[in-house]
Amino acid sequence: MSYAAIAGLESKRFTDTRLFVFAQILLCSLFVALCARIRIPLPFTPVPITLQTFAVMLIGGTLGSRKGALVMLLYIAEAMLGFPVLSGGRVDPLVLVSPVAGYIVGFVFQAYCMGKCAERAKSIGESMVFFYSLLASFATLVCGALWLTLFIGLENAVLMGIVPFIPGDILKVFAATQVLKARSLAQHDL
Repeated sequence: MSYAAIAGLESKRFTDTRLFVFAQILLCSLFVALCARIRIPLPFTPVPITLQTFAVMLIGGTLGSRKGALVMLLYIAEAMLGFPVLSGGRVDPLVLVSPVAGYIVGFVFQAYCMGKCAERAKSIGESMVFFYSLLASFATLVCGALWLTLFIGLENAVLMGIVPFIPGDILKVFAATQVLKARSLAQHDL
């Protein structure tokens, strides 16, 4: 009997262990926090431009729907515990009652949807992956604007919480789908 068999290592790869999955989720939540540091404030809205949505799309598309959503739930927990993970390294344990709460919650849905999209990418085709990715991104904007409505009204929420972010989100969706496509092609070459 080999040492690996005695140690129980033959039957289970490290990538299948709970420790590895936890490390993936933790590191990806920190990746979102890192992307949140890249922040462009807009003078006419409380919502800044960040790379968080790009990170969320990559994470959902890479880890899948379930793990992607778990990453974002951990990210929310980190924010609520007072870690500096929000845009610009901001600390706000009450983020879920702030004007940007809808966007933060929308990240969970976006990661889940991107994961589902990636899980079905072969059957739905490249153009539909892009389309569904746009829908996932738009869902985050809608969640954010709906919550923002409580603070500034519906018309202002649309004008300040959706419209300014559409061009950037289209670019981020394009970039994320290209990165995920390249990753998929690279995996097939291995």
